[in-house]
Amino acid sequence: MVALTHIPLTRLAPGLCAGLAVVGVMLLPHSLAIGFCVVLMAASFAILRAPRPEASSRIGGSTWTVRYGAEVTALPLDRITEVRIDHPHNGPDRVQVLMTNGLCVPLPDAALPDPRTLTDALRARNVTVYQS
Repeated sequence: MVALTHIPLTRLAPGLCAGLAVVGVMLLPHSLAIGFCVVLMAASFAILRAPRPEASSRIGGSTWTVRYGAEVTALPLDRITEVRIDHPHNGPDRVQVLMTNGLCVPLPDAALPDPRTLTDALRARNVTVYQS
């Protein structure tokens, strides 16, 4: 079972709209209920079709490229000191990259694969990974 805090609102909206539509059908006269349901269904489809930022992560031979929407972060693998993966009890994983110059780069969780795949890919390229 997934906690509701881990489900984005855009995925919950159609179900909430459907529930409201059922309530509307029971409370309103038949002629008004049909229009009410159509409006709610149109709103839920509009929410589902709303553009979401494209997110991807690619670890190449010498760079790690993370794309999230229009933002592109390219990290040279030879300048990465360590990668920290935090697993909070409620909420998404947080990934931070510590560079050799002391810069700490937080990465968006939506653009990254699951922590095990990420850890295996980084360790295969001799990058230190800490998990907590």
